[in-house]
Amino acid sequence: MTASNSPEIWVKSTKEIQPDTAVLFLTTQYEDVVCREIIDISREYLSMGYNKIIFDLGDIRTTAALGFGQLTSVLKEFRSSGSSMALCNIPDEIKEPLRLIGFLQFFDVFASQDEATENIISK
Repeated sequence: MTASNSPEIWVKSTKEIQPDTAVLFLTTQYEDVVCREIIDISREYLSMGYNKIIFDLGDIRTTAALGFGQLTSVLKEFRSSGSSMALCNIPDEIKEPLRLIGFLQFFDVFASQDEATENIISK
């Protein structure tokens, strides 16, 4: 657990969809050092020419995760560079609280990875 007792979010694995599009699979982790990975890995993928990133939140189990702020930072960076990002597979127990606090209004959100891929590739 972190000092604040809030779980953090980190990138569990990645998958290339096509040369400019990748999926980053997120999960909740209870270690201090890994929260920054969302920003670090996103920047790395952006620098490698991936200008379309899909974040799969299927393994996230709590809205207390510190990584949601990190996702907002990544979104700002992607938009300022003309790149696209989307969220998909958000579990129902997470989606509703995020919707209620207005977090999801800033993102392109899709029910499945396939739906996100189809929409983000067409941009």
